[in-house]
Amino acid sequence: MSLSFIQHPEILLDLEVPPAPRPRVLRSGISYYPKTYREFKSVGAALLRKGWEGDPLTGAIRIEIVFLIKKPKSKVRKGTRNDRLPCYKTRGDIDNRIKSLFDILQDAGVIQNDSQIYSIQADCWFAGVDEEIVTSIYISEIL
Repeated sequence: MSLSFIQHPEILLDLEVPPAPRPRVLRSGISYYPKTYREFKSVGAALLRKGWEGDPLTGAIRIEIVFLIKKPKSKVRKGTRNDRLPCYKTRGDIDNRIKSLFDILQDAGVIQNDSQIYSIQADCWFAGVDEEIVTSIYISEIL
């Protein structure tokens, strides 16, 4: 049995995807996310809706993600200021960035649910000082 895939066009998100924070809990037991994260989700979902044509994907999905995030001032060196560096030993873990991205993919109607995703390939890089911040998303769906 051979599987066939549909490779969807690359989705470019001109926005730095922040790591998903833990929900805050009030004494009454009500939980919520911080305002900055809620604002990111609404802006990110709106940008994805503009770039996505069609219905939400319903099949099994393989996804490849490249996060290109702003280089912190502590990592900028004279000779390597425009070089890309792997993003590690930073506060925002890659798994939390992936969760944030899946939240906005679902909110924007690109995918029905993040439980459809069976394979993830993700890279996180600090951009060079002169590079644009962008998140590249490649989605393949099994027919």
